Amino acid sequence: MPKPTSILLGSASSSEQGASRFRRSFIGTVSPIANAQFGVVSHRQLTSRGIDRTTLHRFLTDGYLIPLHRGVYSVGHDALNAKGRWIAAVLASGANACLSHRSAAALWGLTRPCLPIEVVRSAGGTPPTKVLVHRTRSLPPEQVCLVEGIPVTSVGRTLVDLAGVVSWRALEDAYSVARRLKLVDDRSILQALDLAPNRKGAGRLRKLVAMHGKTLGWTRSELETRFLSFLHDRDLPRPEVDVSIGNRVVDFLWRKNGLIGEADSLEFHIDRFTQDRSRDIDHLALGFETVRITDWMVGREPEDLARRLRVILSRKRN
Repeated sequence: MPKPTSILLGSASSSEQGASRFRRSFIGTVSPIANAQFGVVSHRQLTSRGIDRTTLHRFLTDGYLIPLHRGVYSVGHDALNAKGRWIAAVLASGANACLSHRSAAALWGLTRPCLPIEVVRSAGGTPPTKVLVHRTRSLPPEQVCLVEGIPVTSVGRTLVDLAGVVSWRALEDAYSVARRLKLVDDRSILQALDLAPNRKGAGRLRKLVAMHGKTLGWTRSELETRFLSFLHDRDLPRPEVDVSIGNRVVDFLWRKNGLIGEADSLEFHIDRFTQDRSRDIDHLALGFETVRITDWMVGREPEDLARRLRVILSRKRN
């Protein structure tokens, strides 16, 4: 008869081998899905890959999977980033769901992420808790995109949806960012509006597009010239022009106020957006704040711009 220690060692070895096979099964089956979805998987995805109820139960009890919504799990932990939370909400909302409204705007980079997460879908089912599900009668395929694997409304459709739930200023900001990042043009927005002519906020978005169409579209040099005329006409202090600060040249400088002005024309793109923000931080480190002047401000909101500049330029540099 073998010694008890031999029996125990044999039993432990068998258990370890079983656990090892289980981990390999998890890594081979679940991890590839989660890696493509910011750490999130769904019940439907697991069963389609042969995971049975018993195995799924063990994944849950052993802490490999953590429930987020009904039928949606995070892998190993629930410290998900915004994209993980977004895709979890979409998966929990049904096969025909996609990210929408303010959440879609955040994914496209038009606004900051906020709660609750918003999703749109065209048909039935029980909405997941803590997710704002919008119903729609029409969600054409051309209005749904995949961004980093997350189903989301197109930028045009996102702006149409956004127009019905945010303020005029927030809509204008989102529209401006979308244009600056070259994510959408006015034609695409109008096409999206034509598919939803009676949608709440549609009139406001049409007005915004029409106003943009009437802008002059000044070049950077034209904007600089017009801005100097704008300052002169309103008796605002004239700045130094094309001045070196650190190792960079700035468009305008009010030295005693510690203020830099930069001309931002409509000819804008993501690389310059990033570079300009880096410049602003460099200048702030040298003790200068930056205001960015757009052709819209000078041409369409001159009195608002003048009022704000008077307040800023009344301050002395510390």
